[in-house]
Amino acid sequence: MNKHRWFFVKAAYPGARFAVLGVLLALCLTTCGTPKAQESKSPEESLKNSALAVSVAGDYRESKDPGGGVGFYDPHTNSWTKLSNEGSQTSEIDYYNNKLYFEDKKKDYILGDSLQGYDRNYESVYNEEVWGLDNGGFVAVKNIGYTEDKTSYIYKIVTHDGQNTEVHTSNRSIRKPARCANGSVWTVNKESSNSLGQKENQGDTKEKNEPAKLIRLYPNFSDNPVTEHTLSLPEEGMDGITCVGNKVVSIRDTYPPGSDPQRSSSKDVTGSVLEVFDTDTGQAYEVPISGDHAVRVNHDMWESKQGRYHAIGREIWWQSGDGTIISTDVETGKNTRHFTLKDYKRSKDQGLFYWSDKYLYNINSTDNKDTLRIYSLYENKLIKEKELPDMKAILSKHQFTYAMVVTNEEELLKL
Repeated sequence: MNKHRWFFVKAAYPGARFAVLGVLLALCLTTCGTPKAQESKSPEESLKNSALAVSVAGDYRESKDPGGGVGFYDPHTNSWTKLSNEGSQTSEIDYYNNKLYFEDKKKDYILGDSLQGYDRNYESVYNEEVWGLDNGGFVAVKNIGYTEDKTSYIYKIVTHDGQNTEVHTSNRSIRKPARCANGSVWTVNKESSNSLGQKENQGDTKEKNEPAKLIRLYPNFSDNPVTEHTLSLPEEGMDGITCVGNKVVSIRDTYPPGSDPQRSSSKDVTGSVLEVFDTDTGQAYEVPISGDHAVRVNHDMWESKQGRYHAIGREIWWQSGDGTIISTDVETGKNTRHFTLKDYKRSKDQGLFYWSDKYLYNINSTDNKDTLRIYSLYENKLIKEKELPDMKAILSKHQFTYAMVVTNEEELLKL
C-alpha cells in the first residue's frame, strides 16, 4: 500500500470508495514522529519556488475535520512547505497557464500571483475534478450527496469564467472530464446510482443497456448529449475521455455482433475502437484499433489505477492495468507499446503520476521512502530516480496524498 494515501480506485460516487484498505494505525505509523513541513507564509512564493505540488486529502470517514491542503516541493532547499485548508475526501489539482487550481470542502481556489478563494453555499468533501481555463477561470465537479429519494447522487458543476460563477446540477454521474484546445470541457455522463445499488430512473426498463452520453460542461453547459454510445463499456471499464486538439476521444471494447457488452466479460472481447467526436463539426465516428494491446488480454488490462489518457500531437498515451505505457494514433488507430513501469505490481499502489508532453512523472512510495521517477516518452525508458524528502512531513493524522502536478519541469529535470 502507498504509505500516504488509501488504496482505492477513484469512482463516480462515494459508496464505491469504501470497499478498500483503511487501517488508521498504519497511517499513524507512517506520519507520527516525522518533523512537519513549514506552513507556507506566502502561498505565492511557495508556488513560485516549487518544482512540483501535491494535493493532500482528508479521510472524512474517520474524522469530522481531518483537514487537507497542498504540499510544495522546493528543489533549491530540498524541502516541503504546506498550505493547509479545510480538506476534502477527494482532492484533485490542476496546474494550467502558471496557475494552480484546487478545492476544499467549502471553497474553490486559484493560486497565481495571489491566492483567491471562492466561497460556496454548500459543502462537498467529494471534489471530483477541477480544470483551469484559458480565461483564468475553472470548471469544477462536485458530488454533494443523495437526491431526496436516495436513488442517485447529485453533482454540481461549477464554472467560473474569471469574473462570474455559474452552478449547474446533474443527477447523472460525471466521469473524468477533458479540456479541448478550443477551451471547451466535455464529460461522459453516465447513470448514477447510490451505495445501495439503486439506480436513477428505476422504473424505466425500456433499455437494459444504459448508454454513455457525451455532454458539454463548458461553455454553455447542457445535459443534452451530443452523442450516445449504446455499446459502451461497462462503467468499471471506462478510462474516461481526453481531447486531441478539438476532438474528444475515448477507447471502448468491441464484442461479437448481437452480444450484450454489459453482460459480457473480457474473454468475449474481439477488439477495440476509438470513439471520436469532433467538437468543431459535431461529427461522431469510430476508428478501429490495431497493433499492440488492440484486444484486451484480461479483465484488468484497461482498468489502470492511473486511468487517464494524455494527448501528445495526434496520439493519446495511456497506462494499461499491467503497467504498460501505450500510445494510440487517433488518425490511424495504431497502438504502440513503449515501456513498462519499474517494479510494477497491480496489487500495489504505484503512487502519484503526472504526464507532460515529453515525460511521465511518478512519485513512488515504497520501501519507506518517496522516490521521484521520470520516464522519457521519447527514449522509452526510465531516465532519472531521485529520493525526495519524506512526504509524511505534509501529512497530519487522517490525511493522505491524492494527486500531483509538475510546476517547474526544467528545475525538476535538474535533480
